Amino acid sequence: MTASRASWALLALVALTGCMVGPNYVRPVATEPMPESFSGGRDLWKTAAPRDALARGDWWSIFGDAELDRLEALALEGNQRLHAAAARLEQARASADVARSGLFPRIGAGAAASRQHDSEDRPLATTGVAAGKAFTYDNFSVPFDLSWELDLFGRQRRQLEGARARAGSEVAELAAVRLAVTAEVAADYFAARSLDDERTLLVRGVESFRRALDLVQARRKAGLATDLDLAQAETALRSAEALLPPNALTRARFEHALAVLTGQPAPLFHLAEGRNDHEAPLVPPGLPSDLLERRPDVAAAERRMAAANAGIGFAEAAYYPSLRLGATAGTQSIDVSSLFSASSFLWAFGAAASLPVFQGGQQQAAVRAARGAWDEAVARYRDTVLTAFAEVEDNLVAQQLLGEEYERLAAAAAAARLQETLAVQRYEHGLISYLPVVTAQSLAFERDRAVIRSRAQRAAAAVALIKALGGGWTDTSLRDDSAPTATAPALLRRGPGRPRGMGRGRGTLPRDRPDGICRGGGQPRGAAAPRRGRRGSRPAAMRSGRRPRFDRRDPSRVRRSATYIACHRFAAKRACVSLSRPRHMCQRARGACSRTPLSFVGNPATRLHPGLWPRGPLLSSGAGFTLERID
Repeated sequence: MTASRASWALLALVALTGCMVGPNYVRPVATEPMPESFSGGRDLWKTAAPRDALARGDWWSIFGDAELDRLEALALEGNQRLHAAAARLEQARASADVARSGLFPRIGAGAAASRQHDSEDRPLATTGVAAGKAFTYDNFSVPFDLSWELDLFGRQRRQLEGARARAGSEVAELAAVRLAVTAEVAADYFAARSLDDERTLLVRGVESFRRALDLVQARRKAGLATDLDLAQAETALRSAEALLPPNALTRARFEHALAVLTGQPAPLFHLAEGRNDHEAPLVPPGLPSDLLERRPDVAAAERRMAAANAGIGFAEAAYYPSLRLGATAGTQSIDVSSLFSASSFLWAFGAAASLPVFQGGQQQAAVRAARGAWDEAVARYRDTVLTAFAEVEDNLVAQQLLGEEYERLAAAAAAARLQETLAVQRYEHGLISYLPVVTAQSLAFERDRAVIRSRAQRAAAAVALIKALGGGWTDTSLRDDSAPTATAPALLRRGPGRPRGMGRGRGTLPRDRPDGICRGGGQPRGAAAPRRGRRGSRPAAMRSGRRPRFDRRDPSRVRRSATYIACHRFAAKRACVSLSRPRHMCQRARGACSRTPLSFVGNPATRLHPGLWPRGPLLSSGAGFTLERID
């Protein structure tokens, strides 16, 4: 019995510490070379300092419009595209839970009762009854079954890794939909406000043309104007009046679009008229490398790469043998009264192994398909990055050139109004015909309309640039595991970064992390062990024995040589982010701290980077982080 128990213990140990076949995930280079700065609008910007970066939060608040804030809040609550994206996220998380369940034994229970009659012509005897004699008996059983497929070569773990990565991509997709919806609301709102301004101008222009027509009619009666002057004045008036219906139609369409975006029936939605008197803010672009962490579509593409990489390991694991353990225990009796007696107890256990020998090239084809999916995911990721750079450049150029256009149009409009005033004065004194007056009035009218449209284009360009920069979203929302699970409305109401409750809750999974957190040995998968004997492998403060200094009033003043780390707990493990080496994550295990470069570090609010601290202390007890030394 001792040897048997040792064998089972050995099998359990192998199951828990088995290797994982397939390549470990390493994010490929997005583009080579990585641009150091954006060229569009270069004359407007110095290199962005941390305080110049786009605010993380409700980005539309930079416009200072209370009505826009109200519409954005309605959209975050009622937009059906957002609810659909949140539902897809829940599906992905559930799929990850399903994948995780494959790592555990399956236990089942049952109960059965039957009555059986054996034939006289049966070939074999039944226990206690000779052959050639009919026999009727009852059979009662209460079995408990256990089965466990040991994940010796990481097939189930690769499947779980891919499911977690897909769930992470859905987190980013939800943020992308949120960004798209809020940007559409802002763009449609400013378009509607521009049409309100244009309508005000049209009404004022109609009144001006009507007064001019009255003046020409009075002069015609006095014999001072001709019929041609009268026809020209009436043409100008009717042309201005004809512009009112198209303006109202276009404005109604934008209002109905806002109704759909806010999740309200169009007949019940109304947007009161207002003015677009807000100057478009200048939006600092930051650095191109930061764009990879601000764009949710880039983060979603990166997570899909991680899922495709896990798919390679899942396919390759099919080459290796599988081992399944099984056990049954329970009771069985022909008499229900003795079903639970000691003599009715039964048990059985065993193991079964299987190895694919010949499947007609199925596994080879599956591996080729998985590698093809990886290549496709990498290409799509790089295309997404290049598209992101192009969109930012386009909108930076638009921000600069539209600003220049607006200034020149405003100057042209002022000159046109002066020309109109002078022409009317000269006409009233009989110095010119009415044609120069009509020409000057029409020119001033069109220049004022052009100024309104240019202001609307600047607002739209600012919104488009904010969207191209990722809004207030940050990809650290894919890396936090501490928050409880939230319902879909909570996911939608939260601002950028991780929505509240988008972390690990009871019965849910931690989010996937690139390269994983050390599996069993304190060393992340795919990472080389740190060489502690090599000079330079430890911070200067550790080599010299000096105690690193830390200003508790301002976490941003951690010295570069500091050996403190910010630790955040995920379940039984502890992930550590070095403040002196901000793009590294380590796993504390057995007194050692192993590092491997990661693409994403931090918590939902900010990246743990000494150069990117927000104002005020971040590492408070409320943030779930503590400071520890790693020496």
